[in-house]
Amino acid sequence: MTSDEAVNLLRDIFGLDGSADRLPSEVDDTFRITAADGKRYTLKVAGVNERGDVLAFQTGALQHLERTAPQLPVPRVRRTLDGAAMAEVPVSGKTRFVRLLGWLEGMPMHAMAGSPTQTRALGEALGTLDRGLADYERPFPHFELLWDITHAARVTDWTQSIADPALRMLTDRAFSDATLDPALEVRLPRQVIHNDINPHNVIVGEKDADQIAGIIDFGDLIQATRINDLAIALSYQLGQPDGLARAAAMISGYRGQIALTADECDALRPRILARLAMTVTITTRRAADDPGHAAYILRNRPASIAGLEQLATLSPRAWDTILEGNLP
Repeated sequence: MTSDEAVNLLRDIFGLDGSADRLPSEVDDTFRITAADGKRYTLKVAGVNERGDVLAFQTGALQHLERTAPQLPVPRVRRTLDGAAMAEVPVSGKTRFVRLLGWLEGMPMHAMAGSPTQTRALGEALGTLDRGLADYERPFPHFELLWDITHAARVTDWTQSIADPALRMLTDRAFSDATLDPALEVRLPRQVIHNDINPHNVIVGEKDADQIAGIIDFGDLIQATRINDLAIALSYQLGQPDGLARAAAMISGYRGQIALTADECDALRPRILARLAMTVTITTRRAADDPGHAAYILRNRPASIAGLEQLATLSPRAWDTILEGNLP
């Protein structure tokens, strides 16, 4: 979809005039909108295979958070001229769903220097997010998400796509160590979770990078065990030079908002291992299948490899110390 087509949709569906600049995205056509009055938005035109009930579930979560966690910086839904949260439009004979979300000012976390203070703030924000979604009860549309940690076994065979033998061995071992105990699984608290808190989906203050200015991209929203959200966020921090300090700070911030159960503490490390192994494996396979988007697909892979190496050499005693929010 062209920027001119996006501007036409903006006017026809939302009654706004403005300009559109394309943003990188793997599936959707996504544009940064600058309206005539200077306000900015994100226009998302879903891919042709995206389901309306899934998008409605994601959009409903944003509307729910506006009520349950109004202090949390997440995109606000701009309604259509008809008062709907999203619209359907025909494009080349296919139905596509269109949404307009408020723009969050700041810089992507991955583009700014990080610190334990920053990850503590992110842990607090994630805890607030999970508390806000705890009572979101819109019927969950059944679908299988490749990135669901609970079903990591679906992609374990994909490690054969990893060319480096040492990395393939490390990833295979991580999948093995991350095998979930079914008895533990059923005791873990479940709810709707964001499921993709990575540095490309977090906005920080342009002048103060320790300030969390936004959490975006609810496209992987699912119903799963709550601890998965924290595990995913931690998986993107452990590969940094000060990754252990960042992890301890994030856990401390999260636990300030949500009291983890003993079962969740036991499940956290295996979940991190699973997510790290999944990131390496899935991105390797997808980049090979779609070389035109390889740079975008592989953007989190180096940090995930470093995180796997970090966690693989960490002693159980050191991990227990980090789990308490301290450095070993």
